[in-house]
Amino acid sequence: AELGPAASSASLALRAGFDDPDVEVRRAAIQAILAMPRAIPDVTAGLFAATKDADSQVRFGAALGLTQL
Repeated sequence: AELGPAASSASLALRAGFDDPDVEVRRAAIQAILAMPRAIPDVTAGLFAATKDADSQVRFGAALGLTQL
């Protein structure tokens, strides 16, 4: 199935959340990406960068997301 424009916009907004200074926002962005279909453009680099986050839950979620691509 192909993702529509709304999903693409949502993925961009969530990707921006990976870099938020608030750890709760970063965690929520990772969790939301994990709940979306796998064919999300432009998130691989963000997930990879998030594996170096200071927060262990963000790192874990990002690593999990990378395994699901």
